[in-house]
Amino acid sequence: MLPPSAEVEESFSPSVARRCVEKSELADIYEKVVAGDRLSREDGLRLFQSNDLLAIGFLANLVRERFHGEKTYWVYNQHINYS
Repeated sequence: MLPPSAEVEESFSPSVARRCVEKSELADIYEKVVAGDRLSREDGLRLFQSNDLLAIGFLANLVRERFHGEKTYWVYNQHINYS
């Protein structure tokens, strides 16, 4: 189970993305993510079948920030083929 997200939710100012998610077909999943509840298999299928990329990305970012904070790191690997 994820830790409560009160501090994550408070760090967000009201945004267009959040309002869109609250009014979308994924609003109940948003409530589960904010509460830190585990998503069901049916929730996962709905996310997979949804075309609302903005809402899915916003939900994923909420979870990412809960686990790792606001910092994001990128690893840029170069695989040089000598042949």
